[in-house]
Amino acid sequence: MLTYKRWNAGVRGLDAFPKQDWPGNIPLLYYSYHIMVGLGTFFVAVMVVALFLLMDRKAVSRPLDALGSDAFRALSVYREHRRMDDR
Repeated sequence: MLTYKRWNAGVRGLDAFPKQDWPGNIPLLYYSYHIMVGLGTFFVAVMVVALFLLMDRKAVSRPLDALGSDAFRALSVYREHRRMDDR
């Protein structure tokens, strides 16, 4: 579907082409693609967790600075500014 824009298109495999036309270093292509997909999935999961933490008032109001991460310190600064805006 992505390459031929129709569902019933036949997709030829690598064995349908002469060996001299094959791309070089196939294992590098294979593993780099899988690392890219894995990182993308990880980042989506991190964003979902961050969304739930921001939506949950109890989770945002906990002292997250004890974890020592820069991201949690930035969230704490955001929380303080938001608290000041609510006054």
